[in-house]
Amino acid sequence: MSTKLKTKDFILHNYHIIALLLFTITNIYILFNINIMADDSWYKRMADCSLPMMLDFFKWHYANENGRLLAHVFAVLFLKSKVTFIIWKALLAVLLIFYCWLIAKLSSSGNRKKGLTLAVFLYMTVTFGIYATAVYWLTGSFNYFIPTLMILLLMYMSVNKPKSPFLIIWSFFCGATMEQTGIMAIGWFVLIVLDRIVKRTKFDIYPVLCAISSAVGYATVILAPGTSTRVSNQGFQGFRLMMINLLTVIRKNWIDNISVAVMVFALVICVSYWLYKFRNRSSFSRTITVPVIVYIIAANVINFILNIARFGLGFLGKTLPYSAAINTVVGILWGIYLLAFLASAVYVLIRLYIEKHAFLPLASSVLGVGSQIVMSASNNAPERTCFPATAMFMIFIVYSANFMYADFKKHKKAKPITVRIAALLLCAFACVYQLAFFTISQNAYSDFDSIDSSTVSESEFSELTKDRKQKNNEFYSDPNSEWNADYDVFCFLPNN
Repeated sequence: MSTKLKTKDFILHNYHIIALLLFTITNIYILFNINIMADDSWYKRMADCSLPMMLDFFKWHYANENGRLLAHVFAVLFLKSKVTFIIWKALLAVLLIFYCWLIAKLSSSGNRKKGLTLAVFLYMTVTFGIYATAVYWLTGSFNYFIPTLMILLLMYMSVNKPKSPFLIIWSFFCGATMEQTGIMAIGWFVLIVLDRIVKRTKFDIYPVLCAISSAVGYATVILAPGTSTRVSNQGFQGFRLMMINLLTVIRKNWIDNISVAVMVFALVICVSYWLYKFRNRSSFSRTITVPVIVYIIAANVINFILNIARFGLGFLGKTLPYSAAINTVVGILWGIYLLAFLASAVYVLIRLYIEKHAFLPLASSVLGVGSQIVMSASNNAPERTCFPATAMFMIFIVYSANFMYADFKKHKKAKPITVRIAALLLCAFACVYQLAFFTISQNAYSDFDSIDSSTVSESEFSELTKDRKQKNNEFYSDPNSEWNADYDVFCFLPNN
């Protein structure tokens, strides 16, 4: 066999491995060009405490900061030395592969090579605005990436080993991670129970036990004294404020967020595909389907152009010129776009569930939306809080893409090698796209060795925790702090 034929054969059968190789090289490059930042410095100092003092710190943290005890125990342990910090980087590079593998497994009933390749592409198109603090930040990875990975593993185990006793234990730990993923763990088992009721299958106690186990784990987070302190510092969010917060999450973190622009476009395309597939013979359905599809795709494209303009001008320190009349028109069009897309997505997911028994796309989408609704209880939802939802929406996108590709093959006779090379080129582009945003990001990293690593004395520990508590109070309660920065949800033109 000639070298050309061998290369062609290798690409045909191992294109997903090439995609994973590009993915891993990109991640390794990023991981070994970042350092510690933000709260890493604080947890590194606590890692320098003696074991009894470290245990005292975990008690203090649980009582004064938040209930995410598991996350911060691991953050402290991996910040113990430069060696443990490098181990975290190497471990994260491996876990990111596992993350894409789980998404491919959960969403691809057919060819999982295609699912894995698409998962790689989708991951790399969500940019550094989210990943900088949800994945490639040690403390953030244990608060967002690892808990989301745990939820994906929980879902995979529930599907493949639903009666494993370990599932009950794992459910507890998933519930005990953080506020968003904890509620997702409970919600997952509630959805399984509802699915069994709808399908009238034999009652199974395991999902109920797992839901209870998740709820107990979640209680350790949500009922922690530190969580109560944090909530009181932020102030109670009434119903009206929660609705404003939710609109802010939708606008700031999704529709107007360039970090997820490609994923939102993919969601719009997938929903539009299923809308067209599900149009029936009634005159109303055939009349309304195409205009709705055209509108949500056109609105998404225009919104993307607007986001690019805002991003570019913001990078130059400028904003779009403001006009009250144009802002009102844009606001109305945006509202119609949002309602049309949400109504279409709900309709599509229900039809998929009824006609194709597609429980996972429906359940994962509900969990993704739920993880964002939870953030309405906070007056600030940083970009990193999008991360759990990006994983859930990837399942729906990959699932839909399998059907889209099958339809494509029926109507177009493209050579398999051409399709695979095109997929690899897209993955390569996505990796470059990710690196471009990593390059222009302005995260304030500190050298690991620049942080004081001397042993913390008891008096110093007391001073450090006292100072930390005061800074937390100021950060969450001061109206002029970064946490309470203004965001006008009804202003559509300038940068907020």
